[in-house]
Amino acid sequence: MLQPGKLTDDEYKVMKTHSEKGYRLASLLPEISCISRKILTHHERWDGLGYPLGLQKYEIHILSRIVYVVDSFECYSKGRSIQEAIGEFKRCSGSQFDPQIVRVFTQIILKRNLDFFHK
Repeated sequence: MLQPGKLTDDEYKVMKTHSEKGYRLASLLPEISCISRKILTHHERWDGLGYPLGLQKYEIHILSRIVYVVDSFECYSKGRSIQEAIGEFKRCSGSQFDPQIVRVFTQIILKRNLDFFHK
Protein backbone atom coordinates (compact mmCIF):
# COMPACT_ATOMS: atom_id res chain seq x y z
CA MET A 1 0.00 0.00 0.00
CA LEU A 2 1.32 3.44 -0.90
CA GLN A 3 1.23 6.05 1.79
CA PRO A 4 1.32 9.77 1.07
CA GLY A 5 4.15 11.57 2.83
CA LYS A 6 7.08 10.26 4.81
CA LEU A 7 7.00 7.14 6.94
CA THR A 8 7.39 7.41 10.69
CA ASP A 9 10.53 5.86 12.17
CA ASP A 10 8.51 2.84 13.34
CA GLU A 11 6.85 2.41 9.93
CA TYR A 12 10.26 2.62 8.23
CA LYS A 13 11.67 -0.08 10.55
CA VAL A 14 8.79 -2.39 9.66
CA MET A 15 9.13 -1.62 5.93
CA LYS A 16 12.84 -2.46 6.03
CA THR A 17 12.09 -6.00 7.24
CA HIS A 18 10.63 -7.03 3.89
CA SER A 19 14.07 -7.86 2.46
CA GLU A 20 14.79 -10.24 5.33
CA LYS A 21 11.33 -11.81 5.15
CA GLY A 22 11.74 -12.36 1.41
CA TYR A 23 15.17 -13.88 2.02
CA ARG A 24 13.83 -16.32 4.63
CA LEU A 25 10.94 -17.37 2.44
CA ALA A 26 13.13 -17.85 -0.65
CA SER A 27 15.64 -19.85 1.42
CA LEU A 28 12.89 -22.35 2.22
CA LEU A 29 11.91 -22.88 -1.40
CA PRO A 30 14.39 -25.05 -3.30
CA GLU A 31 13.28 -23.62 -6.66
CA ILE A 32 14.41 -20.10 -5.75
CA SER A 33 16.79 -20.58 -2.84
CA CYS A 34 19.68 -19.78 -5.19
CA ILE A 35 18.53 -16.13 -5.33
CA SER A 36 17.66 -15.72 -1.66
CA ARG A 37 20.75 -13.60 -0.90
CA LYS A 38 19.99 -11.37 -3.91
CA ILE A 39 16.52 -10.80 -2.44
CA LEU A 40 18.07 -9.98 0.94
CA THR A 41 20.40 -7.37 -0.54
CA HIS A 42 18.14 -5.63 -3.07
CA HIS A 43 18.03 -2.46 -0.91
CA GLU A 44 21.77 -2.12 -0.45
CA ARG A 45 23.08 1.18 -1.79
CA TRP A 46 26.12 1.77 -3.97
CA ASP A 47 27.56 4.08 -1.27
CA GLY A 48 27.06 1.52 1.54
CA LEU A 49 24.19 3.35 3.26
CA GLY A 50 21.54 0.75 2.37
CA TYR A 51 20.16 -2.14 4.36
CA PRO A 52 20.21 -4.73 5.83
CA LEU A 53 23.95 -5.48 5.61
CA GLY A 54 25.50 -2.13 4.65
CA LEU A 55 27.20 -3.58 1.57
CA GLN A 56 28.63 -1.24 -1.03
CA LYS A 57 29.59 -1.21 -4.70
CA TYR A 58 30.63 -4.62 -6.03
CA GLU A 59 29.96 -6.34 -2.70
CA ILE A 60 26.34 -6.16 -3.85
CA HIS A 61 25.45 -8.80 -6.42
CA ILE A 62 24.62 -7.35 -9.83
CA LEU A 63 21.10 -8.84 -9.76
CA SER A 64 20.40 -7.00 -6.49
CA ARG A 65 21.72 -3.75 -7.97
CA ILE A 66 19.51 -4.15 -11.03
CA VAL A 67 16.41 -4.98 -8.99
CA TYR A 68 17.04 -1.92 -6.78
CA VAL A 69 17.06 0.40 -9.81
CA VAL A 70 14.05 -1.20 -11.49
CA ASP A 71 12.09 -1.35 -8.22
CA SER A 72 12.87 2.30 -7.47
CA PHE A 73 11.79 3.52 -10.89
CA GLU A 74 8.10 3.35 -10.07
CA CYS A 75 8.60 5.47 -6.95
CA TYR A 76 10.81 7.98 -8.77
CA SER A 77 8.33 8.30 -11.63
CA LYS A 78 5.19 8.85 -9.54
CA GLY A 79 3.88 12.32 -10.34
CA ARG A 80 6.84 13.07 -12.59
CA SER A 81 7.55 12.87 -16.28
CA ILE A 82 9.90 10.17 -17.51
CA GLN A 83 12.53 12.89 -18.04
CA GLU A 84 12.18 14.11 -14.45
CA ALA A 85 12.41 10.56 -13.08
CA ILE A 86 15.52 9.91 -15.14
CA GLY A 87 16.99 13.18 -13.87
CA GLU A 88 16.45 11.97 -10.30
CA PHE A 89 18.12 8.63 -11.12
CA LYS A 90 21.10 10.46 -12.59
CA ARG A 91 21.30 12.66 -9.49
CA CYS A 92 21.43 9.53 -7.29
CA SER A 93 23.82 7.68 -9.59
CA GLY A 94 27.05 6.90 -7.79
CA SER A 95 25.52 7.31 -4.34
CA GLN A 96 22.30 5.36 -4.11
CA PHE A 97 22.60 3.46 -7.39
CA ASP A 98 25.31 1.76 -9.44
CA PRO A 99 26.14 4.35 -12.13
CA GLN A 100 26.55 1.77 -14.90
CA ILE A 101 23.14 0.26 -14.21
CA VAL A 102 21.53 3.71 -14.12
CA ARG A 103 23.13 4.56 -17.47
CA VAL A 104 21.93 1.36 -19.17
CA PHE A 105 18.48 1.43 -17.54
CA THR A 106 17.82 5.05 -18.51
CA GLN A 107 18.95 4.36 -22.08
CA ILE A 108 16.47 1.48 -22.28
CA ILE A 109 13.64 3.58 -20.82
CA LEU A 110 14.30 6.40 -23.28
CA LYS A 111 14.69 4.05 -26.24
CA ARG A 112 11.48 2.18 -25.53
CA ASN A 113 9.58 5.25 -24.29
CA LEU A 114 8.16 3.24 -21.40
CA ASP A 115 5.42 5.60 -20.35
CA PHE A 116 3.19 2.84 -18.93
CA PHE A 117 4.21 3.83 -15.39
CA HIS A 118 2.08 6.95 -15.71
CA LYS A 119 -1.19 5.23 -16.57
